[in-house]
Amino acid sequence: MKRFGITTAITALFLAGSFTSIASTTTLEKMDTEPLEMTLQDEFTEVTVDDVPQAVKDGVAKAYQGAEIDKAYVNTVKIYKLEISDDVKSNTVYFDESGKELEL
Repeated sequence: MKRFGITTAITALFLAGSFTSIASTTTLEKMDTEPLEMTLQDEFTEVTVDDVPQAVKDGVAKAYQGAEIDKAYVNTVKIYKLEISDDVKSNTVYFDESGKELEL
């Protein structure tokens, strides 16, 4: 009976040590990362509303019913910065050239 008790105790200590070892090896370390700079907003050039692709106009009409495009800007990667307004408020929104709204 003593042998069973000793074997059980040794097994328990071994398992406890294994779990501690596993726990210590799965600890995540904090990574030092710099925030991603968004330079897309700084490099926009004003264009006329007529120069905005129809897909972008359709995207605005679908997402913001009743809104009109007051001013439009585009950057080198064809992201459109649009100042839109309706009877109540104005907003600045971003769309890609296919008409998909972007959150920048």
